Amino acid sequence: MPTARAASEPLFSVITACRNAGDCIERAMTSVRDQTCRDYQYLIIDGASTDDTLRLVERNRDLVSLCLSEPDRGISDAFNKGIARASGAYVVMVNADDWLEPDALARVAALVARGQADVYCGYQRYWERGVERSVFGADPERLPRYMSINHGASFVRRSLFARCGGFRLDYRLAMDYELFLRFYRCGATFQRVEAVLSNMDLGGRSDRAWSSALAEVWRAQRANGVPLADAMASFSFQLTKGALRRLLERLGGRRLVERYRRAVQRSVRVPSPQRPR
Repeated sequence: MPTARAASEPLFSVITACRNAGDCIERAMTSVRDQTCRDYQYLIIDGASTDDTLRLVERNRDLVSLCLSEPDRGISDAFNKGIARASGAYVVMVNADDWLEPDALARVAALVARGQADVYCGYQRYWERGVERSVFGADPERLPRYMSINHGASFVRRSLFARCGGFRLDYRLAMDYELFLRFYRCGATFQRVEAVLSNMDLGGRSDRAWSSALAEVWRAQRANGVPLADAMASFSFQLTKGALRRLLERLGGRRLVERYRRAVQRSVRVPSPQRPR
């Protein structure tokens, strides 16, 4: 059955958490404006930016349902502020340096009309300096092993946050993995969307501080009941893979790393990629 909601509520709440994102937030906002499905509200949670972020948001006030600008206690706190103010049946986070495919909301809306999953998770395309690098699929059954879905391409039923809790403030890098692993352990239902829904620029904070992020992944697994042997196997594999990738890149083997990335990605038939603006 379709998800029940009040007639006055939008189907989606799109949330962008940001701070000093003047160099990229307009691309994120444009991707929301370009959605073929209009059944959404758009919330921007700003951490008291000091650059031109707020000026750009003001220039798009017709698009933005709510802009909250105040100091926060980190990205998890900003996410939670957005969720607390959302009224849509489903919530999706579009970080300031990410952007949606034009049909992302429409694709998920069509699935919601036919089903009742708690989380709809799609594919995400990764870019680096304007060049497409890879597409990462979605495999929620592997969540106990690693972050096997894409935060920016995942649409979460808003009531799930009330049932299982929001983002934990003591996680600074792997807060999305901890949240979705907790949802998984709570019995949430996941449905994979066989399409690219969002895009992401490589080089984010968690990518740069990968070893610290990996430590938080370990902590999340242990806190959410992943057996010790499984957590150790996952940690060892991710540590080895991450160290090897960075070693190859330092030794000039970047092309080999890129070929490996493409080889392990699950293929998906989608329209031609939407290049960064």
